[in-house]
Amino acid sequence: MALGLVRLPIRRSIGPADFAALWRSYKEIRSLQPDILHGHGAKGGALARIIGSALRVNRYCVARLYSPHGGSLHYSRTKLSGKIVFLLEHLQEYLTDAIVFVCDFERKTYEAKVGKPRTRSERIYNGINDRDFETVYARPDAVDFLYIGMLRDLKGPDLFIDAFARTERNIGRPLSAMMIGDGPQKDEYEKMMLERGLGRRIKMLPAMKARDAFAFARNVVVPCAPNPCPISSWRPWPPASR
Repeated sequence: MALGLVRLPIRRSIGPADFAALWRSYKEIRSLQPDILHGHGAKGGALARIIGSALRVNRYCVARLYSPHGGSLHYSRTKLSGKIVFLLEHLQEYLTDAIVFVCDFERKTYEAKVGKPRTRSERIYNGINDRDFETVYARPDAVDFLYIGMLRDLKGPDLFIDAFARTERNIGRPLSAMMIGDGPQKDEYEKMMLERGLGRRIKMLPAMKARDAFAFARNVVVPCAPNPCPISSWRPWPPASR
């Protein structure tokens, strides 16, 4: 962290505030004079490539790297908003020295929606170490099911709550669950649980390290939206390991 850490707020959606964020980011990056600019996600990728290109116009050499992640890739190819976003992604390849995908799924999604990259692209997996494969044992007071992640509809907490309620009805007895994470829709999910009478059986805790969270439950549930998979496809992990 020799260059330090600077936090510059950027809104999730596209809007006029992006121009102010772009200008603040440009001034900060110009003062650092980096050799490499890496933008992660749609907004970060756009800022890094635009700023990097502006620096190159001023005869300053900087590599512009981009890693697609969520954001624009969640849009539908059949909707006008998606077509506009994918066109912008396509055009930004002219400002990109290399695209770095962290997995095959993101590469295939990008190629299917935006097109095969015209610039250099590489797949570099996210780093993990041996400790991430060690068994995590459930605590004696572990709940039946766990959701861990950001608390917003895009990640599926609402599907988790709905699936939990359906499972209780199907088996005819109460279960227990926990939701661990933070996000802009936390209050909505708390209200949703109270309205369905699940407030005492689904606990909520703030974000923590994943390995610490796994010990709170016997099964980890990863919800997914109807497209590409149905709600019934939620799958618990083996109780003894994560």
